[in-house]
Amino acid sequence: MSIDHKSAYEAFRRQRDRFAELLQPVVARDWQAASVKSPSHTISLSFAEDLLLCPSEDAARSCIEKDPSSARIFLISADRMDVAFEKLGLEFLSRRTDNDAPFFILGAAAKEYLEDVRDKFPQLWVA
Repeated sequence: MSIDHKSAYEAFRRQRDRFAELLQPVVARDWQAASVKSPSHTISLSFAEDLLLCPSEDAARSCIEKDPSSARIFLISADRMDVAFEKLGLEFLSRRTDNDAPFFILGAAAKEYLEDVRDKFPQLWVA
């Protein structure tokens, strides 16, 4: 079942904000482990794929705690996607289906967006 673009965008923003809330205490507890030496589309895409497999917030929290640096890189990408969605009105969000996973729209949108960058704009891809 697809949802309208506005609802999908609002869900994306809610999920992104909640993801940031889950990441914040991990970063506060161990800044070094969560440091980002160089943003990477490859790392962000991999984390998005892992996030899609998280059936609950606890599972997502575990994923974040396992690799806080990749989680921060993913959040940086999500913030950039948010700007693109807002400015360009990217419509693929509305093709997302309902799913009970707490970060499904965020992960699916990130995965599709990053794959699109990789395939259509390889010169912009940061490995």
